[in-house]
Amino acid sequence: MKRLTWILVLVWALMAVIPVFAGSAEDAVSAYGPVLELYAEGLSGNEDVILSDSETFNYSAWQDSMDAGVVPAEAIGYVLADLNGDGSPELIIADMTPEQLLEGLVFDIWAIHDGEAKLIRRGWERWRLYLTGPDEDGYWGFYQEGSSGYDNSVFEQGRFLNGEAVTEHSLVYEAGDDVPWQLDAAGIDEETAYATIDAWNALVVPVEGLKPVTE
Repeated sequence: MKRLTWILVLVWALMAVIPVFAGSAEDAVSAYGPVLELYAEGLSGNEDVILSDSETFNYSAWQDSMDAGVVPAEAIGYVLADLNGDGSPELIIADMTPEQLLEGLVFDIWAIHDGEAKLIRRGWERWRLYLTGPDEDGYWGFYQEGSSGYDNSVFEQGRFLNGEAVTEHSLVYEAGDDVPWQLDAAGIDEETAYATIDAWNALVVPVEGLKPVTE
C-alpha cells in the first residue's frame, strides 16, 4: 500500500508540473519512479541503499547532507523540468535547503530515453554541478567545476540537447604544464582563465520548485 500511495503521489506531481509532456504521466512514473523510490529509501537511512554499488543512488547526496549537519531526507529534493524544449521532462535532484547549506549543488540530472531513465549528468563534492540558463535560444545548461588536487582543476560549461548534457567548453588547469591553462585545448593566460570562470559562474541559477524526494 505504501508503494502504491507513493506512486499515486508522484503521478499527481508529474501532472501538476508538466503542462506539456510527450506522453502520459504514467510514462514518466515508469521511467523516473524507480530512481526516486531508491533515493527516498537511501535518504531515509536505508543502509542497503546507501552502501550499495548502485549507479542510481548518488551517495554524495547523503554524505554531503550529513557533513553539513542536515537531515538528508529534508535537504535533497527533486523537480521535473523540460530543459531543452522537447516536451519531455528531465529529472533534477538537488539541494533544497532554504539556506543552500549544500551550496545549491545539483546531484543528478536524468532524462527519458526509450521509455527508461538515463543519467545524463552527476555532481558531487569534488565535481560540483550547477544549473544555468536559459540562454537566448531557450535552452537550459550546466556549469561544473572540480579538482583532483592543488595542481589540477577542470571547469565545464554546456547545455541540454536531445535529452543529453552536451559539454560545449572545457577549461583545464595543469600546474606542471608549460601553459597551465587550456580553454578548449588552446593555451590562455591566467587572467583570461579566471575571467572565463567568473563568466560561467554568472550563468548559474538556483533550482526552483524542488519537492522532498521522500514525499
